[in-house]
Amino acid sequence: MAQQSEKELINDLTTGSTGRKLLFMALPLMASNLLQIVYHLVDMAVIGNVVGSVGQSAVSVSTDIITLSTTLCMGFSYAGQVLVAQRIGRGDREALTKTIGNFLLIMLCGALLVTALGLCFSPWLLRLMNTPDEALADALAYTRTCFCGMLFVFGYNAISGVLRGMGETKLPMLFIAIASVTNVVLDLLFVAALGMGTFGAALATVIGQLLSFAACVIFALKNAERLYFSFRLSSFRPDYASACAIIKLGVPMSLQSAAVSMSKMFVNSFIYDYGVIAAAVTGMGDQIGQSAYIVTEAIKSSTASAVGQNFGAGKLGRISRTVGMAFIINIAFAVLLSAAMVTLQKPIYMLFNSEEAFLEMALTFTPMVVLRFIGYALRSPFLGLINGLGRSGMSLIIGLLDAVVARVAISLLLGVTLDMGIVGFWYGSVLSGFVPVIIGAVFWLTGAWKRSKPA
Repeated sequence: MAQQSEKELINDLTTGSTGRKLLFMALPLMASNLLQIVYHLVDMAVIGNVVGSVGQSAVSVSTDIITLSTTLCMGFSYAGQVLVAQRIGRGDREALTKTIGNFLLIMLCGALLVTALGLCFSPWLLRLMNTPDEALADALAYTRTCFCGMLFVFGYNAISGVLRGMGETKLPMLFIAIASVTNVVLDLLFVAALGMGTFGAALATVIGQLLSFAACVIFALKNAERLYFSFRLSSFRPDYASACAIIKLGVPMSLQSAAVSMSKMFVNSFIYDYGVIAAAVTGMGDQIGQSAYIVTEAIKSSTASAVGQNFGAGKLGRISRTVGMAFIINIAFAVLLSAAMVTLQKPIYMLFNSEEAFLEMALTFTPMVVLRFIGYALRSPFLGLINGLGRSGMSLIIGLLDAVVARVAISLLLGVTLDMGIVGFWYGSVLSGFVPVIIGAVFWLTGAWKRSKPA
């Protein structure tokens, strides 16, 4: 019975066609990312067309803060995913059970901490971000409402991280589909029909997250045996070795993402000083740029799971083939997406806001979108490799170089020293994304990755 359950849930990534397994695992993740992108774009489009640039700029600033807050969640989610994958690759079921219990416990504590800090410090953070005065009230309502849903965000990512580590990606797709569909429907109801403004958009997001989290919990309780975990209180007993492994891997990954988000907030604080149109265009452009996330983040996550399982099993040859296949998929997608963006830029921008001043500035943002597509495509396989190997220290170094040395330094050089204004800040933010590409290429081509040790 146990063997049958294992076959039904765990996707063995250490055997079979490397390309087919990577792609089949990535496809549901792509659908999940597409759903997330869609509901973020719907937020921006509904707010832009109903409330206007003021509401759109409020959502843009708030999104920066929420993104910073969720870096803790995503860093530990990746850590849990990698550790689960490595335990499965080694066939260590006892360590797998302890890892899952401590991972869920740490994620719960992180959710409570982030929620409390977010609710307390939102006003201060918004002022620090140079939020335009006319957008401040809307931004505060949006930010605080979203922080009330942090428990659901952490919960979804915790259970999904375990599933992704097992090679199962279809279920997380279904969970996020619940959040996305709910958010779109409630956006139209709360904002367009009932006129609830940015608060309505945030409330729609939180309700969607709640329903998604509820689906995760119901699934986990009904499938505890398949997850190799019992949800009794004794199952959450702290285990020093498991907790240390999660923290050792999760903290650097979280700090890496946090460094990138904080540097982005710093650069955007200069941009927001140009007014609501600049804030609205930047937020809209960032959301469109995230379209590459649909494929590249799915490939990165799938690569990390495949690398983790194969590294645990000692199959380095399959790791090489996995990374190579990841590049082929990403580059093909980036070329297609860039061509579509250049060809259809104005109609795409008009979906978000048809104000003349908005469109005039938006058209100058297109090169940044294309560069972002390319950067995401090139760095995704390398980051998947580094995360799958459990090289948390390297992830942190990459994040710090990307954030402090590159994004802040280049943005200040172009925007302030060379007096390029808002365009200089835009370019500085985008060009910094190529730092992980350079570091990852050296790590890969020199063969240094083969000297890694299991987490």
